[in-house]
Amino acid sequence: MKNIYKKILVSFSVVALVTSCEKELDLSNPTALSIEELLQTNNGFQLLSNGVLDAYQKVPANEFLLIELRSDNVRANSENGNFPAINAYNVDPNNGDVATYYSNNMATIKHANTIIDNRFLAPEDQQYTVGEAYFMRALCHFNLVRAYQNVPYIDKVLDITKDEALDYPQLPEGDVYEKIINDFKTSIAYLDGGVQNRYRPSKGAAICLAAKAYLSQPNPNYGEAELLLASVIENNTSYNYDLIFTERNNAEQFEFNADPLNPTTDVLTDAEYYANLVIDYGHVLGNTISDGYTDGVLDGSWSNSSALEINDEVIFSIAYDLVSSDNYVTSDSALDDQVQTDSESHSFAMTLQGPSNGVNIATLDFLEVMNPELQPVRFYASLNALDYSATLIDNTKDTFNVKFRQMVRLEIMTGLF
Repeated sequence: MKNIYKKILVSFSVVALVTSCEKELDLSNPTALSIEELLQTNNGFQLLSNGVLDAYQKVPANEFLLIELRSDNVRANSENGNFPAINAYNVDPNNGDVATYYSNNMATIKHANTIIDNRFLAPEDQQYTVGEAYFMRALCHFNLVRAYQNVPYIDKVLDITKDEALDYPQLPEGDVYEKIINDFKTSIAYLDGGVQNRYRPSKGAAICLAAKAYLSQPNPNYGEAELLLASVIENNTSYNYDLIFTERNNAEQFEFNADPLNPTTDVLTDAEYYANLVIDYGHVLGNTISDGYTDGVLDGSWSNSSALEINDEVIFSIAYDLVSSDNYVTSDSALDDQVQTDSESHSFAMTLQGPSNGVNIATLDFLEVMNPELQPVRFYASLNALDYSATLIDNTKDTFNVKFRQMVRLEIMTGLF
């Protein structure tokens, strides 16, 4: 009899446990608004659009690993871990960085589609958010088609419980580019008349990226790209894009060089002019150099300058540090179970002290063409030796690319240099 009671008690305990677990798994945030409720608020579309940009913050770190690390420019320093495998094209779909890059772009697309699917409900003063959504959907698919070639084009919010979401078809590369260009062009119409803001999608950025998509597709369309970019040049007072470049007659003279014909006149040497251009190139990358010029070479050290991170050559930059701008406040966004996308951590990974002793080391192929003789301007602002003080390559030390090492915010698109 006692055994029967024991079995009954155990049975009730199991049922209670299963029931309690089911309730716990089904719990929802009682303070969270549904999409329907959010869209009825005064700034619902603005909040959704900020969510799209926040989701995109997770993309850049993996993008460097999958795009730049697989080029002939950089390599990983360690024989252990994930980075050398990516560098050697020895990856599979289960690779964490490959999967994360794909899923983070898809998550951003899902958020963008939420706005697009409800675009007819957007009030007049929030129509720009629809343009931002089309822009971000196009940008994420642009990332994916360049990394994976044939990909599905997700143009609506999918129900993951239905077969449609499981079997959404991959499209040929050319078809994906056609849809990307159409989305960028749609965003241009919605963003027309909006404020030019490099921290948010803008009409100018959409035009430039549509042109880049024309040039990146399997059969480049140079004519259409030229027409789009010509419109940016002709109306540049609205977009405020410009090349950071010093004319020779405006260049700084670092040392006195006597004119052979007039010893009292200071002549600007080619080396001094190149030094001016080196400083300009560093500014494009958001870096400034400390004072120092000896025997025709800048000998100062580079450091990040927040004043230069958003410069005239930047078309669109996702923000990480707290930035308040046109109803947009965002901050570093990292998840414990994914690659941390805090931009300072990403920059730290570019150094010797970073994970696996750095992932941004110049390859020998790159060093053959990037030297003071062949690249008197780009060399000094692009490379730095292991101790971060040398200005010339020391073959006994690893040489890091400076471009990514000192960036505090990741500039997604700097399309003018």
